[in-house]
Amino acid sequence: MRMELISAIKSDLAESSSCVLRKTFLFFCKSAVETFSRHFFKTHFLASYLNLSKDKVAAVRMEFAHSVVKIKPYFDYDPTLSNELMSLLTSMHSDPDPDVAEAV
Repeated sequence: MRMELISAIKSDLAESSSCVLRKTFLFFCKSAVETFSRHFFKTHFLASYLNLSKDKVAAVRMEFAHSVVKIKPYFDYDPTLSNELMSLLTSMHSDPDPDVAEAV
């Protein structure tokens, strides 16, 4: 049952064709990282979260940039992941959409 719920969250939100639902997944992640263990979040949601940094819709990428401020501190203990998040933000500075580049 738990895995079905996790799968539904990822497929219905993170992988949705609706940019509003993908942004909703980012809001979910900001709460989930506070609620679940770091290991649980990393295992089940992190890959989907990171994928949204390259979303086709600028508003989703912008929300991702804003969400990193909330999520990154939970993973500062993991230098590899922390560096990956910082690298994503750095690459977003050259985003083709000026609003996204500014949001970083």
